[in-house]
Amino acid sequence: MRNAAWIAGASALWFAATMAQPEPDEVRVEAEPSVAAHEGRPVPTAVDTAVLANLNADPRIAGREIGVKANERNAITLSGEVSSEAEKTLAGRIAADTHAVTEVRNLLVVRSE
Repeated sequence: MRNAAWIAGASALWFAATMAQPEPDEVRVEAEPSVAAHEGRPVPTAVDTAVLANLNADPRIAGREIGVKANERNAITLSGEVSSEAEKTLAGRIAADTHAVTEVRNLLVVRSE
C-alpha cells in the first residue's frame, strides 16, 4: 500500500513539474497569480498550469488572451477576451474537464472584431 501512495505522490510531482515548464514560444496565455505565494510573489498553482496547458493544446482556443486563477478549492475563474460565444463556451468546457477542477466561473468577454 505504501508503494501505491509513493507512486501516486511521485506522479503528482512529475505532473506539476512538467506542466510548470511550458515551451516559451508556444505559450501565449498567462496565469494570473493564485493562492500560492513564494517570497511574497504570487505564483500559479498546479491547477492553473494544467488548465493553461489544456487551453493551449486546443488549436481552436490556443493563443487567446485568457487569464486563469484558481482558489484554494481548485475553483477556476477565467477572464479576458475571446472573439465568439463558441470560444467562451469551449474555454469553459476545457477548464471544467481539467483534472482536479471543482468549479468554473467563466468571466470571458466576447469581443467582435
